[in-house]
Amino acid sequence: MVAKTQKDSEGSIMHSTCVFLKDKAGWHLYLQRVILREIPHELPLDDNVHSLVEALNNLPFLYTMGSCGGHVKTRENMLTNPYWIGKEDLIFSGYAVYMSGWFTFTIDGSQRSKRFVEELMKLLQKYRHTDLKNMPQTSPFAYAVILARQEKNQASITKEEAEEFAGQTQDLIQQITELAKRFKEGPYEYWCLDFAPVYFTL
Repeated sequence: MVAKTQKDSEGSIMHSTCVFLKDKAGWHLYLQRVILREIPHELPLDDNVHSLVEALNNLPFLYTMGSCGGHVKTRENMLTNPYWIGKEDLIFSGYAVYMSGWFTFTIDGSQRSKRFVEELMKLLQKYRHTDLKNMPQTSPFAYAVILARQEKNQASITKEEAEEFAGQTQDLIQQITELAKRFKEGPYEYWCLDFAPVYFTL
């Protein structure tokens, strides 16, 4: 029976190689089915996060579990949803609502994966309205990243704020993609008899 965790060469608690690679392969297949729209209840992958999702999933120590490229929803957009008819004054005093750009991911717990999370945190801290949180209810190795979001008590935002949020999301998508590509370089040795390392292509 394979243990759920093990230690890497530096003594850090991490996923069992086989367990992690099995999970990574499973999420890889799931994402491919989402992209091909074989899972009807799932929304398609947003075009602006394709490069980010590919770069992240090509890291041997990480796989993504979900993402959103962020969306500016104007009053007209929102009122196409019957739920908001008659309630528009409750949500709008400005131009739009910004639906957050975000992604979630799991790492294997190795020192290299933790360094990636540290560098990601440093990058996010350069911007306002971002966040990176551990998701212990999912896994001690799972994280959620917010690329941009409006304040929780803010019903709606101005056109300028909407443009700022959308621009910040795109900037961070590009920078995190480059960060992932830098971390992919160099040897990374691990193997499992049942699951070879999984690499992702769109």
